[in-house]
Amino acid sequence: MKSKYTNKRKFKFLIIAIILAIIICYRFSIAETIKQYGRYEEYRKNIGLSNATINSNYGDVNDSLNHILGRYLLDTLHPDKNLIYHIGSYCLDSNLLITEYKPIDKSGSKISILTRQVVVQGSFNHCLDLVYYLEHNDQVGRVEAVTFWSFTDAKDKMIRLNCRIYIQNLTSLPNETP
Repeated sequence: MKSKYTNKRKFKFLIIAIILAIIICYRFSIAETIKQYGRYEEYRKNIGLSNATINSNYGDVNDSLNHILGRYLLDTLHPDKNLIYHIGSYCLDSNLLITEYKPIDKSGSKISILTRQVVVQGSFNHCLDLVYYLEHNDQVGRVEAVTFWSFTDAKDKMIRLNCRIYIQNLTSLPNETP
């Protein structure tokens, strides 16, 4: 039996299949690798260690540590470091409602840490977006814990979702010791 495809036609199919395989490999592996590397470089830049080298010199290590910890230092006078300003503006844009905002605990030893509780009400996706925003915004604090719960509102018999977020900030940097 003679094949209806000639060698020349089979070779063209093979070339097309190779080109498609190269495009697929580039799209799903090489391009994603480049994108992940870009995210990694952005992360390194955000934490401030891209060009910083920590020497064994105590002063350099202490300066680097103060620089890293300074990102979480509480400063309510500046809107870019004010937690309620960030959450309020985000909630306005995302149809979330702030139902509670209060300081919980101020622990103090060498580093003084203030923990605050924020409760917002809204859709699950918007609450998750808020948590993601707070975790990736270095200026407002560190997200310590998040809890979700729903309840039936007695007024209108609607089920509401609440999200409680605990956020920690430094109120002072550790004292420098020689």
